[in-house]
Amino acid sequence: MPLIAAALAITLVVLAAMLMRQIARNRSLSQVTAAVEADRNRLQSALDSMPVRSIDPTESKDWDAFLKTLKEPDSKALSDAKHDLVAAGTRFDRTATLPDGNLISVSGRMAAGRPIVWASDVPSISARVRQAETELDQLRMVLEALPLAIWRRVKDGAVETLNAPAEALRLDLDDAAPLAARALTGGHAVIESRTVVVDGNRRLMEISEAPDQNGGTIGTAVDLTAIEDLQSQLGRQLEGQQEALSALDTAVAIFGPDRRLIMANAAFGALWRIPLERLDMDPSLGEILEMAREQRRLPEQADFRSWRDDFNRMFRTLTEPFEDLLFLPDETTIRMRVSPHVFGGLLMTFVDVTDRITLERSINTLSEVQRETLDSLHEGIAVFGVDGKLKLSNPAFRTQWGIPETLGSSSVLENEPHLVDILQLMRSSYPRDVNWSREKERWSGFLEDRHPRSGRVEQVGGRTVDYSVAPLPDGAILLTFQDVTDTLAVQQALREQAEALSMADRLKSEFLANVSYELRTPLNAIIGFSEILKNEYAGPMNERQQEYSKAILDSSNSLVRLVNDILDLASIEAGYLELEVHQVNFTRLTDSIDTLVRERARNRGITFTLKISPDLPEVMADERRLTQALYNLVSNAFAFTSTGGEVTLEISWEAENLLFRVRDSGVGLTASRTIGSTARFERGGRQSRTAVSLSLVKSLVELHQGSLEVVSEPGFGNEVVCSIPLRPGPHPEPSVPGQGDEPLGVTSTS
Repeated sequence: MPLIAAALAITLVVLAAMLMRQIARNRSLSQVTAAVEADRNRLQSALDSMPVRSIDPTESKDWDAFLKTLKEPDSKALSDAKHDLVAAGTRFDRTATLPDGNLISVSGRMAAGRPIVWASDVPSISARVRQAETELDQLRMVLEALPLAIWRRVKDGAVETLNAPAEALRLDLDDAAPLAARALTGGHAVIESRTVVVDGNRRLMEISEAPDQNGGTIGTAVDLTAIEDLQSQLGRQLEGQQEALSALDTAVAIFGPDRRLIMANAAFGALWRIPLERLDMDPSLGEILEMAREQRRLPEQADFRSWRDDFNRMFRTLTEPFEDLLFLPDETTIRMRVSPHVFGGLLMTFVDVTDRITLERSINTLSEVQRETLDSLHEGIAVFGVDGKLKLSNPAFRTQWGIPETLGSSSVLENEPHLVDILQLMRSSYPRDVNWSREKERWSGFLEDRHPRSGRVEQVGGRTVDYSVAPLPDGAILLTFQDVTDTLAVQQALREQAEALSMADRLKSEFLANVSYELRTPLNAIIGFSEILKNEYAGPMNERQQEYSKAILDSSNSLVRLVNDILDLASIEAGYLELEVHQVNFTRLTDSIDTLVRERARNRGITFTLKISPDLPEVMADERRLTQALYNLVSNAFAFTSTGGEVTLEISWEAENLLFRVRDSGVGLTASRTIGSTARFERGGRQSRTAVSLSLVKSLVELHQGSLEVVSEPGFGNEVVCSIPLRPGPHPEPSVPGQGDEPLGVTSTS
């Protein structure tokens, strides 16, 4: 538009110059008029040939016709501009749109005191405008598609243009008007975060207002809700990690790139004995090392400064995790692990592994002891894992099955051979006629069914091996092998010896029974004739004859008692003797003893005393056998007591036992050997009779589940104590002297 106006002005100037020259040439009025007319015609022709159309705005008809060719907004604006031109001479340059969409340039000027308007087509401007409109539409599409709220404010702060996301914020944009005012005042963008409600949901928005070139502002709103949620979640995770680290027994410390402590848990302070309040002061790594050194919680170092500097260099040089053991002065062992932190700095963890190392040392020692123990066993040991491979064995296993220690240059059992390979090596120990396929299948089945079992294998060469299978908790199978060849041989020899002893025992019992029976018949005859002689049924005898007959009768009665004792011992030994247990009548028992021994004591000149506790409880026992045992004890006491001596029988009870004590004032006994069925006693250096009666008493007391003890002091007499339970339990098998029974207890206090 300015270019066209300039062209018109130049044309007018040129025409005016030509007119003046013509006037100068033609002095006469007619000539001037003719020349002007001619020039006017030429100017009109030139104007008609130019793409510029002149309009006289003072001619209402021409001007109205021109305005009708324009669109309404443009015609109204040009009408106002013409009014200003005519009234005040205000020039204007505007663009108007024709109904077909093309543009025309309209300029208004004052020329020679008269208003004039030029209109010219601008096809290039129309094309650019259409292109600009197309681009503007595309830009609007992009702005509408953006998830970012964008709007434009005019100078007064009112929102003029906004995209679809900004529509949801229209009500909140009015509240952000002061933000736009601050942006205009400061001449730079202003950003503020606000919480707004969008579709009923609270959202955190970052709103910005920036001044534009037209005096307004351009605003944007970014939804930070997701970022805020992530930050909140990250904060909770960091707090959770902080709590987790604080609860750990492992000491943890995080140092930043500036070598200062960022975080340390309670275990870290407890390990190095550093108060938490000092850790809260964010000390550096060097300061923490100094504090730990003061507490003697660091390894002793010849050059501590150099050792500390090595730690500080890790902040620059460490790229991979680093582990080391710290041996403290109090024999504590700490495993330290240092690794680069993701945010820079170092992450340090410290674990007290003192107990673990001690345990590992103990386990290693125990493993070595177990290995030496297994290697020293005579039993073969083999352990197969769940994969069927040999995990453990000892030399006895290899020896029992003839497995070589090495094959070629490699160890046979070192690489965990499979059971199939082990069975192949064991094949040479089996007889040739064995069904090897079935035997292999049997051994393989042990690993599958996992049931305890045992058995026996006959090997070549007459060897016999017992095996046992035991499943282990970890799924492995333990096989043990024991060579029982010698044991079986000993068992066979013992079995044969036991049969021989049993036969000898039977022969002995039969011999004793036969001898006792054969002796009793003539003894009865001897006793009968001795009593006839003593009682002088065949006529009177002199004093010597009476003495001889009395000796014959006493010896015969003693021999009868000995034979009876032998028969009782034989019965007990054979297991034929059974007790008749019932409540004991102590009055009848003591009367029987007194009747049997009182006359004998008077004849020997020995004082016999019977003491009975007045509160004896009820006792369940065989009264006849107790009487027999007490009579034998009293008889033995008489035998070892000289004339003028004293024999005492005392019956009492203590706790749950009935006690019989027989004391004499004889010369005392010395046990020459363990008292059994063949025990002997010496009295004053003289050989006494065989103590069959004491052995019988011991057997009878043991049948009552009691015990017998002899206390003897040479020169001060003997004391025999029998203890019988008041309420005996089930009667055990009788103990036979001389066949594994306990010896008769004799206590000598010489």
